[in-house]
Amino acid sequence: MFTKFKLLRSLIQFLPLILLFNCSNPSNDIFVEEFNWQLSLPNELVKTEIKEIEKSKEKGIKTIEEAYNQRVIITAKKLFDYQYENHKYNNISAQYKILDSTKSFLNEFKRASEIMMNSVKYKFPDLEIEPNYSTQLIDGLEFQLFELKLPGDDGVTTTFINVSNIFDDKMLDVLIVYQDSLKGKKLFNAVVKSTFN
Repeated sequence: MFTKFKLLRSLIQFLPLILLFNCSNPSNDIFVEEFNWQLSLPNELVKTEIKEIEKSKEKGIKTIEEAYNQRVIITAKKLFDYQYENHKYNNISAQYKILDSTKSFLNEFKRASEIMMNSVKYKFPDLEIEPNYSTQLIDGLEFQLFELKLPGDDGVTTTFINVSNIFDDKMLDVLIVYQDSLKGKKLFNAVVKSTFN
């Protein structure tokens, strides 16, 4: 059965993505050269297996193609994808894509958020969801933040957060999904405490 979380995770893997792992540090201290970005993830996290990422990506692409009745073209590059060991429904990933101009960043951020929301509504038309848009300071830089909470039939809420900014012509998206609020807070705090030098 295709649960709301599986749909959300699939969409996250999709929006937009090409697998490219740049971080192979055995600890969870990560340096992403494209952005001079350093962050320390909780030690309990493990890299998400490539076959799981591919499976989620395929489901996400299929859902979006059905919702929009058009072919999906993937334009972003994956930076990393980690999940809590034995808790795959609490994860963090990052990706980026090249934009034509910095003026299109806010439009692209909102468009990606709308695609996520509309795809969820397509799959679950009776589900009432309210998006939350705000900003978040990280290392003195203002990031755009999109948050979506999906109540499950089992009483468990899945929260999706996208934190995004533009660096020259590169749009960075940091994607957090969680069902366990403590784990979600740890992931979010790791991003907020990260640095861009």
